Amino acid sequence: MKKKERSQLFVVIVSFLCVFLSGFCIWHYWSSQPGADEGDLTITISYPDYDINRIAPLPEMECAADKNFLNMFHQISYSSDPDRGGHEYHYQVDSIPKTLYIKAPDLYLLLQPYSAEVPCTIGNVTDYNGYPWFTVRSVSSEKISAGVFDIKVTIDAFQDVVPSLTSLEIDGVTLNEIRSDPDKLFKFDNYHYATETLLFRYNRHARDDISDILPQAVLQIEDISYRISDDKITASCNVPDVNIVIVPADATQ
Repeated sequence: MKKKERSQLFVVIVSFLCVFLSGFCIWHYWSSQPGADEGDLTITISYPDYDINRIAPLPEMECAADKNFLNMFHQISYSSDPDRGGHEYHYQVDSIPKTLYIKAPDLYLLLQPYSAEVPCTIGNVTDYNGYPWFTVRSVSSEKISAGVFDIKVTIDAFQDVVPSLTSLEIDGVTLNEIRSDPDKLFKFDNYHYATETLLFRYNRHARDDISDILPQAVLQIEDISYRISDDKITASCNVPDVNIVIVPADATQ
């Protein structure tokens, strides 16, 4: 893959991850909230150490009127603006205090280059940094038409490390992942990477069945996104003269 094409695809992948994580938050109270009024609060944060196209912050941020976070505000939505380089967190509040306390949301950061090859053997466990990363739960195929098969590889994760570019080596050919699959399984559990199903299309018309070659398949991973906690952020508010205090994640534990 050409360098320009890879760069464009990285932007799409991180954007997809960001949008997917956002879906976990948007449903919270969104449909039942009243329209904008004086109690609407928007906090915009940015991560000055990173390119916005390489990160996907979690779509929930703790915000409170006290430093112990005993009186937290209810978040109603999240949005990201790559052009402005900011991430906006929206809250509904009865009144806005002179000082707000927030904690930097964790984020997923795209790491490149990275390369790994994983035999698609059911039960196979792959390590990352010396610890179990994910296991291959299942490998299956479905015949689409004569000589055309969809191959699905489902993995269960042990770490917050998401494969960013994947391909499948099988029968002497390399198949790129089909990321546009509307039924793609991409699951997070409380924003922790949990399960993903990768889809590939085998299109060699000489075969009527590929069950005998599935055990030979090798998953190839190029680049990953991994979770970072308590990183440096800047913050601003839509309400003038409000002081924002960024509290370390472990300060209230």
